[in-house]
Amino acid sequence: MQNFRYDLPMMIMMLEEEELLDDFVRDAFTFDILCSQNFEITDILFNPLKSVDEKQAWMDEMLIIYFSDAYFAFLKQLVKNEDFIYYEHLRTKFLATLSRMRNCLYAKVTTIIPLTEDQSKRVAVKLKSLFGKQVFVYNKVSRYFSGGLLIECDNRIIDLGLRTGLYQLKQTLGAV
Repeated sequence: MQNFRYDLPMMIMMLEEEELLDDFVRDAFTFDILCSQNFEITDILFNPLKSVDEKQAWMDEMLIIYFSDAYFAFLKQLVKNEDFIYYEHLRTKFLATLSRMRNCLYAKVTTIIPLTEDQSKRVAVKLKSLFGKQVFVYNKVSRYFSGGLLIECDNRIIDLGLRTGLYQLKQTLGAV
């Protein structure tokens, strides 16, 4: 999988052939979640002042346990090519390309406590009725979130958070 130079449809087909695609997608969401919870990752990997060798050594020590071999190789390739600054763009394009190819969507659902499998399925069913496509839900647990749900899907944000609900209630009561 090395040096595919970010031909995303080809990369998706290769991952599918090797039955690694689902793990790769899960790892993309896991990396996003880790980045939001551990500033050291972004401080090292996205830092243009760190050398390729420093970044790769750090990854070998700190990140290898979190990811499948395919995703870890992808991250290492970004570092090797000094393309980590394009990571977010590539991740977004990858998920959009995969969504088109599979006629589905991927949703990141932020909560303060982990969703149960049943809750994830219910969210997926509701999103399917909203978007008209199968939706795969990935749960991001954040201690900084005040409660409720924050759903990011298909370049849209659905804010069902407690803070937003309280703000709307305050606005409604203030207007009465």
